[in-house]
Parts: sequence; C-alpha cells; structure tokens
Amino acid sequence: MKSRISMIALAVNDLDKSIKFYRDGLGFPKLDSPPEVAFFN
Repeated sequence: MKSRISMIALAVNDLDKSIKFYRDGLGFPKLDSPPEVAFFN
C-alpha cells in the first residue's frame, strides 16, 4: 500500500496571519471553515 498524508493539523498563535500566509503566500485554496479554524485544500 502506498503511503500518503491526508491531513495535517497545526496550532498557531495568530489565525488571521496564518491564513494570509497559506492562502496568499503559498496559494492554498481555503475551504469553508468555522471562524476558529481554517481548512485548506
């Protein structure tokens, strides 16, 4: 069976700053998420 990563969870101090980094900096598309978390595809 081929191994793969399906989910990674990170705890961050500043969610808004982290969202900007992953969405705008790395280009990860943000999925609909509750306000206290962020999910990216």
